[in-house]
Amino acid sequence: MPVKYSLELEEKRTENDQTFVRFYDGKKERIDLFIERRSDTMTSIKFDVGWFGSVAFGRLMARQIIFELDESGDFLEDWTPMKRN
Repeated sequence: MPVKYSLELEEKRTENDQTFVRFYDGKKERIDLFIERRSDTMTSIKFDVGWFGSVAFGRLMARQIIFELDESGDFLEDWTPMKRN
């Protein structure tokens, strides 16, 4: 069974060490991702939801990226929050 994604890919461009990706959600709200390789062990990801876009949508995307990186084992350090008593 094919995987169904919750965001629709509208555009993707890659030039040198930079990638631009544009997604739309089910409500047709847009989010742009700017992904740039900074070194062998570091990548910069910036997101833009536009002037009137939802900041919450951007935060949700950032959390999803962190979750996916953690699940794939690609973090160099343990980013699990410390529990305090």
